[in-house]
Amino acid sequence: MQVMRGGEAALQSLREYGSPIADLSEATPYLEVQRFFDADYPAHEMRYYWKSRYLNELSAEAIDALIGLNEASPSHHFTLDVWQLGGAFGRIPPHNTAFGDRSAPYLIGIEANWESPEDDAVCIEWGREVFRALEPFSSDREYFNFPRPARRGGPVCQGYVWCKPRTPAVGEAEVRPGQHLPAQSQHSALTVPAEPSEFVNHL
Repeated sequence: MQVMRGGEAALQSLREYGSPIADLSEATPYLEVQRFFDADYPAHEMRYYWKSRYLNELSAEAIDALIGLNEASPSHHFTLDVWQLGGAFGRIPPHNTAFGDRSAPYLIGIEANWESPEDDAVCIEWGREVFRALEPFSSDREYFNFPRPARRGGPVCQGYVWCKPRTPAVGEAEVRPGQHLPAQSQHSALTVPAEPSEFVNHL
């Protein structure tokens, strides 16, 4: 309770500064926080293929690339999320928290979200193309919550496709998503074979 009151006091000056578009800062039960985005990622309705890139800077060239890639996306459900990092967030040592490396100033979340299994190939390819196109601007580090290519003593995988039932795998094996995911944690997670140029080791 004391920690909660301290948080409210720390945020008070921000609440009183100007007219915020939205204020979602309040004491919230843990389960409610975990379900916050469930409406945006409905269980058993959508298919998801996510990746990420940390960027060294958000240059004009990187912005132009993001705009072009977004305009070329095959589904209106797709998003390219720009997360600004740095500041106090970046001053925490990498081994102090589960988040790990915090050296990059920006993180790009590549979210391919679609509805029909018939669109798997084109939607997955868009996610891969964004990943490749952002490489010149990247530090070659990624946020592990958005999976990257991996080899773990077995089939090589790139990203995941979360889908409705436990149907035959799109790729070579079936894996379970972690509980840190929202509604997708109720889905089967199907691995997708990586392209040869994308093979990397997995810690």
